[in-house]
Amino acid sequence: MLTSQDQYIVGLPSSAFMDVYWKKLQMANPVTTVLADRAKNIVQRLEFFDQYSKPLAKMDLTESEKTHYLRVISLDYFGRFYLKQIIA
Repeated sequence: MLTSQDQYIVGLPSSAFMDVYWKKLQMANPVTTVLADRAKNIVQRLEFFDQYSKPLAKMDLTESEKTHYLRVISLDYFGRFYLKQIIA
């Protein structure tokens, strides 16, 4: 797959897609660095895009919207991924 001269930096999502990428990367014996984050920090950095991938104007989320995105991010980004790792 990779020769000893090849050097890459790859950012992977903490999601269901990571499993597919990780299996391929394991073949190259990678050096791994894990960056940790909290769901509330991710909510503060949320950016929204239109259907053409152009950024929308910065939006101030209501408390209800923040709570919704916090719950979704907590389950998707943290809950499901780490649960899969523990079960596997």
